Amino acid sequence: MTELIENLSKIMQSEVKALSYTAQNGANVNTVGYKASRIALTDPAIKTESNIPVDTVEIKTGYDLAQGTLKTTGNRTDFALTSPGWFGIETPDGVRLTRRGDFQINSEGNLVDFQGYPVMSTDGIISGLEGNDITIQEDGEIFSAGQPVGVIRIFASVDSKSLKALGNGYFETTTALNDAVSPSLIQGALEMSNVDMSADMVRLMETTRHIETLQRAMSSYDQLLNIGINQIGK
Repeated sequence: MTELIENLSKIMQSEVKALSYTAQNGANVNTVGYKASRIALTDPAIKTESNIPVDTVEIKTGYDLAQGTLKTTGNRTDFALTSPGWFGIETPDGVRLTRRGDFQINSEGNLVDFQGYPVMSTDGIISGLEGNDITIQEDGEIFSAGQPVGVIRIFASVDSKSLKALGNGYFETTTALNDAVSPSLIQGALEMSNVDMSADMVRLMETTRHIETLQRAMSSYDQLLNIGINQIGK
């Protein structure tokens, strides 16, 4: 009985955490490149089977990697990925993955992200850019004043459960990075958040009801446990 209560408690913890993630998704509905976060138990069978050991239950975070809506900006340094994959950003802490394509040109003529970190190319960083006179082909090759200056490196998609969100649209992964086979980019647009507010509102209500049900179940089992102890004591 005590094991069952621990199992229910573990599930309720995951549902409470799911509520916080749903709220976080709502707060980022207009954030460029944002990917909705999700939470799940590694063994969902525990919801219906009480004989599963507590230590087999693990809370895992994943991300919805579906394409976000596209917003036309007309800015020639705004790029949107329309295929699976990630931009690579060279930061002082290592390579970071992002779908956030609101780039700019720094004073040295390098293509950088909104934080000023270099956008990775297939050969280092992208330099030699002059003003906003740049164009990009679908495969990521960039031209400045009609001259090729580099190819934006696009990494292939990875398992969402291997990703860790670091804030500001950055992710890191525990898996090896490979180049995307057939990347597709468009210029003058941004990929916005992929949060579906309608679906999240439904999910919010369902999760809240589930938590209430778990609370009632835990209370009932606790009462039964107390009754059993008292009866045994007599």
